[in-house]
Amino acid sequence: MKVLTILNSASIGGIEKTLLSCLKNMPQTKVDMTILCFQRGGVLEKDFKELGVNFLYIKKTGIIILDMIQLCFLLLKHKFDIVHSRFGFTSGGFVLASRLTNTKVYVSLHSTHPSTFKALKRKKILYELLSFHLKIHKYITKTLATKIIGHSKSNLDNNYPRWNSSTKYELLYNGVDFDELENDLERNDNLDIFIKDEDFVILHIGSFRKPKNHLFLIDCFNSLDPKTNNYKLILVGQGGLVNVVKEKVSQMGISDCCFFAGFDKKINKYFNKSHLFFFPSLNEGLANVLIEAQYKKLPICASDIPPIYESGYKGYHQYYFDFHDKKVAVENLNKIIEDIKKGYLKNTIIEAKKYAITNFSIQSMVQSLLKLYDERL
Repeated sequence: MKVLTILNSASIGGIEKTLLSCLKNMPQTKVDMTILCFQRGGVLEKDFKELGVNFLYIKKTGIIILDMIQLCFLLLKHKFDIVHSRFGFTSGGFVLASRLTNTKVYVSLHSTHPSTFKALKRKKILYELLSFHLKIHKYITKTLATKIIGHSKSNLDNNYPRWNSSTKYELLYNGVDFDELENDLERNDNLDIFIKDEDFVILHIGSFRKPKNHLFLIDCFNSLDPKTNNYKLILVGQGGLVNVVKEKVSQMGISDCCFFAGFDKKINKYFNKSHLFFFPSLNEGLANVLIEAQYKKLPICASDIPPIYESGYKGYHQYYFDFHDKKVAVENLNKIIEDIKKGYLKNTIIEAKKYAITNFSIQSMVQSLLKLYDERL
């Protein structure tokens, strides 16, 4: 079947990485994939093309009617069996175009709410305009989409509270390619020099954007008195706030305790060098990286937001914290560090790995996705 998947770009985000893993584990005879996106030259574009994926591009407008017109022209020119929008909250124009051209259209929800929405709350006029705009998108999607796919229960619960009562909605957990993670044997000499045998190493992986809460993360790490305690922090990722975070680290005088790894697709080496994964996000869809950490037997300390209760094993829930409350976050960090050092989490670590394998394998996701695509509606 011919599937058109709509993304912002082929960048290194969780959505793109998961889709790439799906395609690597999908029988090639099943799906002929084309990706439609706004930005050319994403870092994963070459990887997708090596799997036989074609790319098409349109302009980013943010306007429902213009999105609809652009996609209509493409759907009339290129025939597809399914359009799969990964834009969730702003898929209205794509849904309209698909229905006008008699094409099945699936919409994925990758988070509980738009990441930029809360930031505008203090700007009342913009907030009201965006609220109205999103309501139109939601109405179109709810009314006309063939399927609405939530990649966590929290995403569906927050946006469509009665989703369980309709066949329009499907829960499809994101999957992780555990085999690919294990087969990643790459090393980093600078990382090896940075880490000493006596260090306790805390890891964070995520793009340097506001939702990942890096400034809060640095405040918490600094409160652990890292120089005295031989604590090290590894930060993997790139993004618009990276220089702001580096400046904060420098001002606090803890640059020697922090390793900025930058963009890196090969993340196994960071898991192997670390003792704890710290994840104070403001907003997540499911947090695949937490699943990867648990698979690698790395304990987790994270924000107490609903999707992370799904992706994180119940034994770690006691260490979750309000992402506004530095005092509690630091207390929980100290508690989990103590429990790790004393060996109290040995059984939890084993059970967490089992939990990750049982619920979030890429093979299971591929089978479920193909089943959805094959449905006669």
